[in-house]
Amino acid sequence: MNFWASWCVPCREEMPAFDLVSRRHPGILFLGVAVQDTESAAQGFAEEVGVSYPLGHDTEGEILERYPILGVPTTWFITSDGTLAARWAGQLDQDRLEDLVEQHLTG
Repeated sequence: MNFWASWCVPCREEMPAFDLVSRRHPGILFLGVAVQDTESAAQGFAEEVGVSYPLGHDTEGEILERYPILGVPTTWFITSDGTLAARWAGQLDQDRLEDLVEQHLTG
């Protein structure tokens, strides 16, 4: 689960990598959650990038209450049984994201 915002430059830079890695791993659910952002700005950016994985918008901050972050981008790697396998604060490039997915979410 990747927390992002349209105004966040590192988020904008990493989103294409997330899309590519999500396509390589169709058995893993990638979920982007826009936080501290307007729905229209988040949706516009997602359309601009052409994101193929599901995106949501945390309008009330309810998701951040359950999955606290210090800033965006932040990515939580959650196993199929709901266990937190890893958390990464900051921008991920394609190679590092692929390594983390392989290490924590494939078996």
